[in-house]
Amino acid sequence: MSGNYTIDATKAASSTNYKTFTSAVTDLDSGKRYDGGTANGPGVSGSVIFNVSNGVYNEAITIASASGASSKNTITFQSKNGDSSQVVLENANNVITIGNAVYFTFKGITIQGTGTYTTAGNYMVYANNSGSDHMNIYSNSQMTSKQTQEICKINQAGLNLLKVAMEKLSLSARAYDRILKVARTVADLANSDDIKIEHLAEAITYRSLDRENWAG
Repeated sequence: MSGNYTIDATKAASSTNYKTFTSAVTDLDSGKRYDGGTANGPGVSGSVIFNVSNGVYNEAITIASASGASSKNTITFQSKNGDSSQVVLENANNVITIGNAVYFTFKGITIQGTGTYTTAGNYMVYANNSGSDHMNIYSNSQMTSKQTQEICKINQAGLNLLKVAMEKLSLSARAYDRILKVARTVADLANSDDIKIEHLAEAITYRSLDRENWAG
């Protein structure tokens, strides 16, 4: 599997459209579908993006694995129009259970448990984190130095800007990682896959304004 696909419950299932998250996930995992469409899996041979149409998807999905997934062959589920309020994945049980799967991203999608306080399930559960460096990361601030270098990549212009900032502000290696994490967050808020020079500049500005609290 490689390329762009859709998840749209209002359209017929096809080789490029899935009616449910469940069918997309089972195709990735085992090459099987339950919505009547043609299977494309199992596994991936390139980056995969699922553009999800507006709607409330009442599903509890389990992401076991996806062979071929890597830092280059990523798998993204994202709102087709970028509005998280219009694409909702919900269930009374655990909404997403993750096994050994890695390099999955949910972007612009509301994930929520339903039911009463006592019966509602968790948003996301990690069933087995033994094979991944990225499990149990709920925010950018929790990334280790290794994860930061892998996930928060910047281009040469960004490296040059960060080098100048490090020298002028006499920043430590710890502050370097913190700036990258903040820049990644700024890029996420701008719905950008890449950390651009303006995202990095904004992160450096925050660092220079809050040096005492950052203790860098």
